[in-house]
Amino acid sequence: MRRVAIVMGSKSDLPVAEKAVGVLRDYGIEMEVRVLSAHRCPNEARDFAVSARESGFSCILAFAGMAAHLAGAMAANTTLPVIGVPCSGTKLDGMDALLSTVQMPSGIPVATVAVDGGKNAALLAVQIMAVSDAELAQKLDEARTRERDAVLRADEEGGVRKRYGEIYREVREKAFDTETVETLVGQYAHELNDSGAMARNAERWETENYAADGYELVAFAAERIALLDEPVRAMSAGEEIDLRFLEKTNYDDKGTPLSEE
Repeated sequence: MRRVAIVMGSKSDLPVAEKAVGVLRDYGIEMEVRVLSAHRCPNEARDFAVSARESGFSCILAFAGMAAHLAGAMAANTTLPVIGVPCSGTKLDGMDALLSTVQMPSGIPVATVAVDGGKNAALLAVQIMAVSDAELAQKLDEARTRERDAVLRADEEGGVRKRYGEIYREVREKAFDTETVETLVGQYAHELNDSGAMARNAERWETENYAADGYELVAFAAERIALLDEPVRAMSAGEEIDLRFLEKTNYDDKGTPLSEE
């Protein structure tokens, strides 16, 4: 079955639900969109959930904010998969709806996505249906490939790999001298917004998927700046420090100092 129910606690949830509608439409999924409050029309909400399987639905997406009991009310009255979408409000930024949706008692599960996560809710519904639908599974694979390619294009076109790769190659081709180190320290202290210790940003750089060349450059440049913290802080503050110990120090391709003969 390729039919999904989209149920909202109020019309104000429509902007979030529309994100799901767009995704489901892209995958060719039939939908029915309803406004059924778990509090204002509980009997009608119950009747809809009880008859959902018989009506040909394969999954229910429930959107609600504040005391968001709609997803739970749906799940209590059907064994179809129910995906809850907590909607942000004006008071607690959706945290109330998130906890109301996700904290279900044992035996009555609701798969809860992020606050205002209409897109992911729809994708999860498609993935559920794709377990027994090879065509949907193929479409999901193709979509993931497009997303991956888009990220890689951004990586290349955005100049991250090119920029830091060029800097790294330039530096490793010559000895570190005072001027080079001063330039690098100033540049990276500013870009990382942490003039105290560039090496501490290693995890951050990896998390943000910066090019490996750029990370290696920061790591070994920082290592050579007199045990990191104090010289970097001093230089960032405009103080003069003695960098003569860095002159004529050569490195191999990995940034390892070469022993002097």
